Parts: sequence; C-alpha cells; structure tokens
Amino acid sequence: MTTSTPPGWYDDGHGALRWWDGAQWTEHTHVAEPTAEPVATEPVAAETVATEPAADEPVADEPATADASPAPVAPPVPTVPAGVVASTGSFPAAAPAAPAAGSDRPRSKLWIVFVALGVVVVGLLVLAAVFIPRFIGDILTPPGSAPGQESVQGSDADAAADAVEDYDEAWDDVDCIAYQATLSSDYLASSGYTDCAEFEIAAQQFVDSVEDYEVAILSTTREGDTIVVQTLESYTQVLDPTGQPLETPVPGSTGYQYTLVNEGGSWVIDEFVEQ
Repeated sequence: MTTSTPPGWYDDGHGALRWWDGAQWTEHTHVAEPTAEPVATEPVAAETVATEPAADEPVADEPATADASPAPVAPPVPTVPAGVVASTGSFPAAAPAAPAAGSDRPRSKLWIVFVALGVVVVGLLVLAAVFIPRFIGDILTPPGSAPGQESVQGSDADAAADAVEDYDEAWDDVDCIAYQATLSSDYLASSGYTDCAEFEIAAQQFVDSVEDYEVAILSTTREGDTIVVQTLESYTQVLDPTGQPLETPVPGSTGYQYTLVNEGGSWVIDEFVEQ
C-alpha cells in the first residue's frame, strides 16, 4: 500500500517552504521563520505516546478510524517523486551575504598616480637645471661667437656684411673684378684666383651646378681688429659631382665663418672656413 503525503508547506531542500499539493511541488513558496522547528525527515505517526494514566483517572477512548489526520505538528517531508525537480526546474541560489563590517576593502591605487607625477616633476626640474642656463647663454652670446668676441653693429658691421654678400654675388655673376675686390691682398695671393680665366671657369661650374643660392647673415662680431661674420647659405643642387644632371634636385645648406680685416678703409675677407 502506497502512503501519500497530504498537502502542506514543506522544506523543499533549498532553504524555503514550498506547497506540496499532495501529488507534486507547486510554485508557491515562502521563507521559513527563523524560529521554526526543524523539519522532520521521517513521517510522524498520528498517534502520540501518552504517559500512563493514574489508576483513578478514566482512560479516553481513542478513535479507531483508518483515515485519521496527522497531528498538527511539524509536517513530514514528502518523498519527492522522481522527475519532480527536473520538471519544475532548479531554484535560484540565495544571494551572497553582504561583507561584514570591517572586512578588507580594495585599497586605493591613487598612490601610483602620485608617484608617477613625482617622477615627472623631478625629471622636468633636472631638464630645467641643465638647459635653462645653456639657453640663457645662447641668448647672451650671438651664434658663432667665441670667448673674446662681442657683437658689433653700425657702419663697420654693415660694411663687413656687404663685403660677404658682394663676394657671393661675384661668384653668381661670374665677375672676376668684383670677386678680387672683396678679398684682402694676402688672402688673394695665397688662396684666391689671381687669374680671372681660372676664376671664370670655376664660377661658371658653380652657377651651373646650383640654383636659388641665398646667403643669410646670422651674426656679426668683433674680435680685436677683425670682424667675424657667420652665414647660412642655402641652395638647390642640380648637378652631381661629375657634372651630370640629377633626376631629382637636392636642397642643401652650408654654414660659413668669414673673418674680415680693414684694408685701405674697406672691410675685406681675409679668411673663411666652412662650419
């Protein structure tokens, strides 16, 4: 004979009370009270064990009906029929409990940002200590000037700059007379073209090999009885060293330092070197 568990609220094994309709679990649940008595794991007999009555007390007759209802104690846990959980689905697990007060929390990582900023600031201070004095020195000292040189302005500076520009124009114009007039007698005799025919050949080769030749005066300084002129001379190279045209012209620039002396009341080039 199969015993059927009567309908009622029973522990469904997931921490909640669920309504058993006598044949299967239903969707109706409620949370068990904290003080609820533990659910019995075995059916409880309908009869209760009574203490032995006294001799002078009458014993109450117990009903002998076969369908007596169970006593109103904790209901028995029904045996879940096979397939009930599969058909009704699993129940969601309870949400994790909130961390207790005072538990460890993730530490802030802002200190990493402050350390990085500190390194950057220190690096900037080091760079400033190195380059600011050099920058100030560059401002106070004209480009190309050396210890003992001082910037020069006025008619002498203009005359020296004009002599340098006349020298480059003489090459551009293939003008031997103008070329020789820009050089001191000592430099012309030692390093210049005293033969105009030779100068014209060299000057023509120069004109054919470059285009857009320009001279920029960077500084004019005085050192004793001489004036030093620094230039940056830019051009576009159109011929290779063998005199053949380049497929693609090549822009270029060269710096020169001209040393000029006063000879016969005129400033003339006494020496010049490529920088």
